[in-house]
Order: sequence, then C-alpha cells, then structure tokens
Amino acid sequence: MFSASSRYRGVPTVAVPDRQGRIVRATQARPLPEVTGTFRHVVAAGDRLDQLATTYYGRSRDWWHICDANPDSLSPLGLLSDDPVVTTEFPLGDGDPPWARLIAAVQELSGVEHVRVVDDAAGPARPPWSLRVTHNRVTVAAEEIAAALRSVPVGVGEWVVLDRLGREIVVPPPVTGG
Repeated sequence: MFSASSRYRGVPTVAVPDRQGRIVRATQARPLPEVTGTFRHVVAAGDRLDQLATTYYGRSRDWWHICDANPDSLSPLGLLSDDPVVTTEFPLGDGDPPWARLIAAVQELSGVEHVRVVDDAAGPARPPWSLRVTHNRVTVAAEEIAAALRSVPVGVGEWVVLDRLGREIVVPPPVTGG
C-alpha cells in the first residue's frame, strides 16, 4: 500500500469502526522514533522543511524526519514559524492595568484563542506587565490587538511574536536504509 520510502511502510493496518459504525481498514498511528542525534539548526526567516532536508540529507522528501524529531511543534508550519496561529506578547505601561477590560477587549476579536497575563518583572528595560495573546494572524493582526488594548486605554509597548525564529530545532542524523 505504501512505497518503500514511505514513513508509513511497515505500520500495521487495523480494523476500526467509522462514524456510521461500518468496519473499515486504517493505518495504525505511527509511533515517533527515538531521536538520538545531536544536529541542531537555528531557524531563520525563509527556511523551508524541504530545503533543510536537502541540505542535511540530500533528499527533499525526507523533511518529515525533522518534524518527528521536534514533537513539541504541532504542525510542520509551526516548526519554522510559518504557522498562522502564533503567540504575541504585548508589553503594557506602568501601573496596575484594568485587566478585566483589557482581556475582554482582546477576546472580542475574531481569531483570538487565548489571552494570558504575564508578570515579567524583567527589569527597567521592559514594563513589568504584559499580555500574551495566542491568535490566528491571518484573521487578526497584532496591530488590531494593540489597537483594542489602546482603546481601554493603556500604554502598549513594542510587541514581539514568540516564535521559533532564531531558536534551535533538532535535525536527526540521516536514516539509513530508506
């Protein structure tokens, strides 16, 4: 059923009921392999998994080995900071912000999934309070979230998208035999 180079080759099929109760054949969930390699890659803007696979393995189709080695990323797009759902941190002005109004103003926006208050106390260079907002950047841009925060009103500093750019990902050694 799968080609010799498929990561699903050798994964057993199972009989499972579908939504209507009919028994159908399906491929069993593929367990993630143990990764023992020590190769690391620092994610840069414009990185693509197929290009990384070509660089490290000589085969663009082996991109999924890199995904398997980084199970904390839920999607291949998120692994390289191209996921539409991102978390953006908005530093807030000094004082005690009106939290309920701030959070309500942000949660009203379509595309916002989660809002969290962060007490950094990171020092004099940054305000002590910030909001971390997980949102779909296709649906709602960071600029729109900042505008909603300013409508409360509260001072909003320069926001930062907390993604993988500049961070390391694991690149496992090449798999021998396929």
